[in-house]
Amino acid sequence: MVLIIGVTQMALAGLAGVALVIFVIAALGGFVLFAMHLKKKLLPSALIVVHGLLAFVVLLIFLMRS
Repeated sequence: MVLIIGVTQMALAGLAGVALVIFVIAALGGFVLFAMHLKKKLLPSALIVVHGLLAFVVLLIFLMRS
């Protein structure tokens, strides 16, 4: 929550804003995967790959910014 407030208060969020949006999308995908796992449903391969790629992209953006 603090991260969201901090990024939205920045005048020019830039890469931090992009990383935050991608992170939120990846987190939602993670929640969907977790819920499907709890229901013992077959996990879609495409969602697993996209979830991992989004997390990796956020990591790269974070590393480029530091």
